[in-house]
Amino acid sequence: MKPVVAHSVEAPDGLRCVDILQGSAGGFAHVECRLDPGDGHGWRRLGAPSRGAGGAAEVLDAARRDIDRLAGNA
Repeated sequence: MKPVVAHSVEAPDGLRCVDILQGSAGGFAHVECRLDPGDGHGWRRLGAPSRGAGGAAEVLDAARRDIDRLAGNA
């Protein structure tokens, strides 16, 4: 079964996000995505999902750090 997006954290510019994924076994991971408004495809993953360590809260913290990096705040 495919992972389900449990939460998504969007960058301030609206062109990047980090999705928090929940797998069928209950584990969590995150993956960076980008939106190309001109191509009509929607969101595209930029790589493979991380191997999340810990629960949803820890993976959400990692995702927020990624968003800070994407926004140039880190």
